[in-house]
Amino acid sequence: MKRSAAFVILFMLSACAFAGDFGTYVGRVVVTWNDDGRTMTLVEPFAYVDPNGVRWDAPAGTRIDGASIPRFAWSIVGGPYEGKYRAPSVVHDVACNERTRDWQDVHLMFHRGMLAAGVDARIALIMYAAVYHFGPRWPRQIVATLKAATGDDADALAGKLTAANRKGEKPGEVVGIVRTRGPGDARQAVIRFDPKPSGLTPQDFEALKAAIETNNLSIDDVENFVGTKR
Repeated sequence: MKRSAAFVILFMLSACAFAGDFGTYVGRVVVTWNDDGRTMTLVEPFAYVDPNGVRWDAPAGTRIDGASIPRFAWSIVGGPYEGKYRAPSVVHDVACNERTRDWQDVHLMFHRGMLAAGVDARIALIMYAAVYHFGPRWPRQIVATLKAATGDDADALAGKLTAANRKGEKPGEVVGIVRTRGPGDARQAVIRFDPKPSGLTPQDFEALKAAIETNNLSIDDVENFVGTKR
């Protein structure tokens, strides 16, 4: 079958097809193949609403290609758009491309989305391990108001926020000072948290995969897994 922009693939996912403790999908995944033969474009809007009520939109016109999932992990499921993995892969692709939310939240959403789609719990955790340790990571920024307009205060604030930063992040760094409008000399510090590299190797992933298959690992266990290279 020839793949072309004119060929429309309709993945029959009815509105609110999957619901429960892990969230709900809204709409259908409808795409066209692009002329490059590799990417697809969403024809209709699609969304996932997670258990906390946060909506993850995949707008019509968005290009997707499955690249948010490491290529070596495709063999585990047969491909990012195969069967039950299709819906979570679409919203994960879009969120990784937009990067408007923290990378940790995006990958956790993928895990919950797989469970909402009916993916086996162990396979969902293995796929989460793949995207958490080998998937895209990007910096996040915080804008915080300073009590005084000195660089030392900004650095102290960055240090304080670093003490409570998220897993997989380097210490916070002040990347800008912004003066706010209004009375006084109020300023805001822009503090960036760059992601740490995973540090795991493909061999480490195989060990983690085996541990998930044979033990009752938690999300924290997966995130804190230490490979052979320290």
